[in-house]
Amino acid sequence: MNLYKLHTSPFNHTNLSSLIQLLTSEDGLLLTQDAVYVLRNPGILQELSSVNAELYILKEDMLARGLVNNSAAKPIDYSQMVELCLRFDNVISW
Repeated sequence: MNLYKLHTSPFNHTNLSSLIQLLTSEDGLLLTQDAVYVLRNPGILQELSSVNAELYILKEDMLARGLVNNSAAKPIDYSQMVELCLRFDNVISW
């Protein structure tokens, strides 16, 4: 079980498309910093939901960018992020 932590914008890098190919239903994906802009792309959100990996978004980063979460991504705060990192076997930053 891996937790992938993505912090780069999905519009500037190909990291997300590469990452989606690695995700399994036992993994989690945490969107932080500019990666929260994925909320503006319904196509990417649909692709992520088809993988069935757990999807999380750092609430503070989402709010700082004026975004609203209308997706299946679970908003979490910093203390929940620490708990989440401890729950998975590996945390891999992208």
